[in-house]
Amino acid sequence: MEEAKLTTTNLIPPVSPGNKPRVLAFDFARGIAIFMMVLIHTAVFIGGYDLINTPTGYVVNSFVCILAAPVFMFVMGILFSLSSRTAFGVQLYRGLFVLLLGYGLNFLRGTLPVGAGMLFGLIEEDYPLHYMLEDDILQFAGIALIVMAVIKRAIPWSPGWFILGVAAAFVSPFVWNHGSDNVFVNYILSLFFGGEEYNYFPFFPWIAFPLIGMAYGDYFKRAKEHKRVFINGSYLGIILIIAGLLFELKFKTGIWTDWYLGKYRQGQIPIPVVMIFSGFQFLWIPLCHLITTKIPENRFFTLLFFWSKNVTSFYVIQWIIIGCVCIVLMDIEWPAVILLVIVITFFTDKFVRLYNNFKNKKTQVK
Repeated sequence: MEEAKLTTTNLIPPVSPGNKPRVLAFDFARGIAIFMMVLIHTAVFIGGYDLINTPTGYVVNSFVCILAAPVFMFVMGILFSLSSRTAFGVQLYRGLFVLLLGYGLNFLRGTLPVGAGMLFGLIEEDYPLHYMLEDDILQFAGIALIVMAVIKRAIPWSPGWFILGVAAAFVSPFVWNHGSDNVFVNYILSLFFGGEEYNYFPFFPWIAFPLIGMAYGDYFKRAKEHKRVFINGSYLGIILIIAGLLFELKFKTGIWTDWYLGKYRQGQIPIPVVMIFSGFQFLWIPLCHLITTKIPENRFFTLLFFWSKNVTSFYVIQWIIIGCVCIVLMDIEWPAVILLVIVITFFTDKFVRLYNNFKNKKTQVK
């Protein structure tokens, strides 16, 4: 696997700090998250509301997603701490690039196919330009990378990052949907505080995951024995999960009902869900480490590692495919959904490889 370098194919490039061997657990976790991401996107945006209301749809929408976006953000925080690219300017550039890439993707997966669908009569009525304003994971990741770069220098104490992450979860419900009468200002605020639609990953509370991951990554980098990091992290994970469940029992926020009814789609994840999701990461990463160390590397692992290394290009391409498919195919049922997930994953993988080959040939010519 390659050493870290600034490319357009990674949100946070994988690294091997110093002479330490690369930890494949992070790539394994992110590779699994990529497949789960395709499953969720296909089920929600192509299967539609009726599909999500089935028992299987409920599982996908409410539980499988634990293995997707929260994992991406947690691992992004870990690799931010481990990255050898520590120059402030480089980190700011990376964050700005990812933020702008998100809006480019909005055009390619939303505005362009919807406009084409209306032109050819596949869609009766819609507003193509409206999709340009979607606040998806790339917008959040870009803002998060910039904020993390600032916090890392303002607070050079990793437990402080963990505290800030937890604090963000508790503050979030008090700032959600706080906007302005000014349209432009209101949109900017919606990136941080969420809104009624098209705000899937508002800064609050999603910043909790990369900040907690950043603290975990710093602890991992400084540790002499990684086995102890995984064990201690597992204890913390259990504590966070229990605390989240107790919080829900005490204050009865109705997390599952609200989540299922669509609050999650607007990124408004309550405090106990953030705690449970964060605790899960501290258990999932050690399990991924156990899997990658006990089971010999195989084709499946190699595929997951490849997807992880090319996470951003994979994310962009799968969304473009799904955005185009949505125009001609919707409201499909479960057997067809699984088949479509396999097809989309297959073609996304092939297009990522073609993109890499094109990029490498272009580099060689230069």
